[in-house]
Amino acid sequence: AAYFEGRKKLRGNDGTGTDNNTVQSEIPRNIGAANAGDGRTQAQDEEASRLTSASAAFGRNSDHHTPTPRNFNDCSRREGAIHSGLRRISFVNHRSTINIPNNYAFRGRAEIDTRADTTCAGAAFALIETTGKECDVTGFHDDMAPIKNIPIATCATAYDHPELQETLILLFNEALYFGKDMEHSLINPNQLRENGITVDCCPCQYDKSSIHGIYLPSEDITFPFRLHGCISYVPIRLPTDNELKNCCYIEMTGERVWQPYSDTFQNTENPLALKAEAA
Repeated sequence: AAYFEGRKKLRGNDGTGTDNNTVQSEIPRNIGAANAGDGRTQAQDEEASRLTSASAAFGRNSDHHTPTPRNFNDCSRREGAIHSGLRRISFVNHRSTINIPNNYAFRGRAEIDTRADTTCAGAAFALIETTGKECDVTGFHDDMAPIKNIPIATCATAYDHPELQETLILLFNEALYFGKDMEHSLINPNQLRENGITVDCCPCQYDKSSIHGIYLPSEDITFPFRLHGCISYVPIRLPTDNELKNCCYIEMTGERVWQPYSDTFQNTENPLALKAEAA
């Protein structure tokens, strides 16, 4: 119930947050390893068990997968750390194999990754509601088996702001929800920028003028990045029901359908790039 109270709070209690795609209590919640009777194949179970971190899951330090047949008629883009396929209508509301996280002591990372085409929500995210759509997700190499039927959803994570001394709920619309099958999460910075948020990924050691963080102009709030090796990230954790109900919400990504390979990005950028070159 706390999920929906928090959702109402974000929407100004207008009642639009409870639609047919809202996560209901009847969704099976498979805590722990995938259940034998949940419809997964052995290969899918093995694939899910590999999602212990954002880095290991999609190319960084990952071991080899069994090669899968290639479809040379598939014209979809394959380079990048994470490629999400075509969105399609799903039945996730009727039968879900999502491993809903429940470890409130876990401290995760939301890593900035420009090669993840969509934000990926892992073990530090609560599932708020699904969009009713899903997609298959592939890694950086053709021989990596795709992860099937990943729901596209609205998800929330808790961020303890170091300066404000306040817990904020960061809401991500149009995210790929992996739940506890992915230890650390990935943030596509352009998905935030599309929502009017500034993302400065450059560490201060390379640019003294960098804020090295996420800045929300509408709220005049900065979320400073930390470094895990050379990877910029925001520390996050799984929000409690009480926090989802009572804490302030910050909408990080917009509700408009996210299409990472839309021609709009290139068509908007090209004239601006030519103008900059001419100057």
